Amino acid sequence: MNDDDILHVIAVNVVRKTQGDPKAITRSSRLTELGLTSIDVIEVLFDVEEDLGKALGRPIKLDDADIAGETVGDLVEAVKKTLTPQPAGGHAPPPHGTLPHGTPPTGRHH
Repeated sequence: MNDDDILHVIAVNVVRKTQGDPKAITRSSRLTELGLTSIDVIEVLFDVEEDLGKALGRPIKLDDADIAGETVGDLVEAVKKTLTPQPAGGHAPPPHGTLPHGTPPTGRHH
């Protein structure tokens, strides 16, 4: 599923909620400018999860920490992150130079 597909699913659900013009919805569209309240955004995202789950044949759960964006593009990125396969164990590897759970190394060895 590419960015345009994800954008389309989000746009369809935004239009269902706002009755707005689907052609006016772009990645740079601010959610508040589309007429969405924070509750509306949550409802739209539940619908996006459901629609994508049906399309992909598996449940989709967006990470709450990733859906706090301000633009449609932020939501597209949150969906892409959810759809990107993670390594075994379900977690992305920590950034270089950090220990698991984001703890920076202390330089001390035991």
